[in-house]
Amino acid sequence: MDSQKFIDLQLLPLLVQQTTQLLEAASDQLSQIQWTDSEANTDSGFSKLACQKFEEAFHQSDCLNIRLLETKTPDIQIIFIDDQDSQFRKKIELKSCKNSKSRVAGIIPGSTISKLDLNTWVIFCRRSLNNSKFEFRYGRYYLGITLGETDLFQDRSPRPRLSWDKYQRTDEIPKVELIVKDKEWVKRYARAAINRIFRGSKSWQDDLVR
Repeated sequence: MDSQKFIDLQLLPLLVQQTTQLLEAASDQLSQIQWTDSEANTDSGFSKLACQKFEEAFHQSDCLNIRLLETKTPDIQIIFIDDQDSQFRKKIELKSCKNSKSRVAGIIPGSTISKLDLNTWVIFCRRSLNNSKFEFRYGRYYLGITLGETDLFQDRSPRPRLSWDKYQRTDEIPKVELIVKDKEWVKRYARAAINRIFRGSKSWQDDLVR
């Protein structure tokens, strides 16, 4: 197996899971973070701590043929290097939300679909309202996408929502399957717009994206 496939299908999935487990065990450190940024917490204490935990997970892996050259924020941006000095750049997206009794708790806006890599790994933190308790899940981006029958087409490209509940628990074996981006999303959002009209739930945004 070449280095690219080894990283994508074996090494990185394992490291993402182990990083998530290490974060889950770091409640004291997490409680000190200023959770004031966007839902992605880019360039924040969460991202910095996650990079530290990723490096810790890598050093515990005893990987001989791949070295970790760099991790940096925002999110977890990674550069691996193999024994042929070839470099491999990867990214793990960080998401977070607050836990509440709302029926939409754990659902946040995702990235714009036109720029989306559905196979990117995600680490998702759900924290209590007072930031004292933290739960984690992880998985490839596509696992968390949730689509409704009346979803809005926001901005120039829709942002499918992500659900914390749909991602994997930290004790689950990583699902490494890759998928191809669905090219039918334009038709799907058009159907959603029609549904809003017939169900009496037309949005003011509909007039902006005709």
